[in-house]
Amino acid sequence: MIYYVSKVFWLIAAPTSALVLLSAIAALWAVLGSSKFAARLASAAACGLVIGAFTPIGVALTVPLEYRFPFGQPDLQAPPDGIIVLAGAGDAGIDAVSALSRDYPTARLTFSGFSATALKRFARLGGDPARVYVESRPRTTSEDALYSAALLKPKPGERWLLVTLASHMPRAVGCFRVAVSGTI
Repeated sequence: MIYYVSKVFWLIAAPTSALVLLSAIAALWAVLGSSKFAARLASAAACGLVIGAFTPIGVALTVPLEYRFPFGQPDLQAPPDGIIVLAGAGDAGIDAVSALSRDYPTARLTFSGFSATALKRFARLGGDPARVYVESRPRTTSEDALYSAALLKPKPGERWLLVTLASHMPRAVGCFRVAVSGTI
């Protein structure tokens, strides 16, 4: 149930969706109520959509998210105990884990939210599918964290790399911190 509520909520609350809804409601209000304010509101929302979609401003707004957790180069002196890639990272995530698995040959690998077909791409890139745990049940980032923590049972002091989209990293790190600590 929570899954569906979260999807409906984000469908409405996502910035682009909110602007589309605002624009549509204001346009309908302007047509039905002959309101000049509503027409201006619809125009402003439409301009916001155009600016966000077709100018660098939309991308610039994601930069603080992307650089909140800096990307580190491989540290061969202190290798991670494992690497978790989230399905939201898509093929780029599989490509990254393939390269990281060569840099860290002893790290445990987990594909969270992927189906078993992701292993085919990983194997084509030279990865060893025998090293991979596939957790296919997650549908959300929170479920990624809960199911992966239950599967892997990380111990205090272990180092894990998390692979996902840069703009998704703050949410993913937060979910994994909660899942591992067991507190909110």
